Amino acid sequence: MSGSPTATNYSARLSAPTTRSVLSWSNATEHTELVNTVKEEQNLAKRKVNASVLTRAKWWLVGMSGEE
Repeated sequence: MSGSPTATNYSARLSAPTTRSVLSWSNATEHTELVNTVKEEQNLAKRKVNASVLTRAKWWLVGMSGEE
């Protein structure tokens, strides 16, 4: 057997940690964005549940603002 395939596999394994760290950073960013989106949706749902009838009517007419 020649040493060429082993050398190729070895060099691929050497570059793998760098690729994994980049993918991990990307996954961490996506995870953070997902967590933030879920928190925003939960806060929105809580606001809707706790809102009075008049507030909900106003939201229906003019839309919900992010401040109330």
